[in-house]
Amino acid sequence: MTDSDLPEPLPEEVSARTEKTGDLPGIKLLKLIPYLGILLIGLVSGYFLGVNQRSSTPASKPENIEENSLTQYLMDDDPILGSEDALITIIEFGDYECPFCKQWHEEIWPQLQTTYPQMIRLVYRDFPLVGLHENAVPAAEAANCAGAQGKYWEYHDLLFQNQSSLSEEQYTVLAGELGLSISEFTTCLTNQTYATEVEADFQEAITFGLTGTPTFFINGYRVEGVPSIDDFQGIIENILALEAQNQ
Repeated sequence: MTDSDLPEPLPEEVSARTEKTGDLPGIKLLKLIPYLGILLIGLVSGYFLGVNQRSSTPASKPENIEENSLTQYLMDDDPILGSEDALITIIEFGDYECPFCKQWHEEIWPQLQTTYPQMIRLVYRDFPLVGLHENAVPAAEAANCAGAQGKYWEYHDLLFQNQSSLSEEQYTVLAGELGLSISEFTTCLTNQTYATEVEADFQEAITFGLTGTPTFFINGYRVEGVPSIDDFQGIIENILALEAQNQ
């Protein structure tokens, strides 16, 4: 994949290219290198995400979390798509207005599901880049409200499909398309029932040093940006090989 294959970002959007690093033995993980740093997240919140040149330094984490427990720790209580017995767990920190997240969900994830049925599962965690995407937070809350009625992943897909037209009105329209109770859905949105949940995901991402989307943790190993399907499969195959050796 080349930069020209990626969707055209907004002027202030983080542009990206990839750099090979060696975080995982036998695997050349791909790291995102922004040309532009992420803009102001919010002075009121007391932090600023500036220009960041990615390095291969692992993200920090609470000291009492063992490496082999990192995946379980990061899963939190977020939506899971896939078998409980899956050997590969992909935890994504994403943003519903991020064009690179949309690309991954529409181009890469379906191929991984086809290639590794019953072997992989996806956990989605919210990392809304509020300084760039005004609809990212309400979209994340809307997805959780749909999840309260058992339609999280269906709504999740619709948000990416309608990424260019996200709005309060659109959230209700999409809920109607899925046959959700509109009164229950709008009450959930109005009351910001899942605001705390979305904020908790965001703060966890900051704790681990994340500054861009999408960022993945594959069985605890961190991958940033959108690797090609071949690169992603290479990472998975190497992890499966390591798992086999450890059995």
